[in-house]
Amino acid sequence: KMGFGMPLAQALRTSLKMDFDNLLKKDTVLWKYLAKSQVQRLWNEHLINAQNNELLLWNFYVAQRFLLK
Repeated sequence: KMGFGMPLAQALRTSLKMDFDNLLKKDTVLWKYLAKSQVQRLWNEHLINAQNNELLLWNFYVAQRFLLK
């Protein structure tokens, strides 16, 4: 059996967009391991529908939210 997937790609472009933009601006330990410019590139590609980067972006989003708690 398979359930249904969350419409994550669309949520990142709409309801989570402002929050994601704010998370990109924050200093984080993640920048020791990730190239900020590459994450920004993935985000920009996702926003203009050039590439669906929902899984990579979601991983960043969850990790950043966790670290800020």
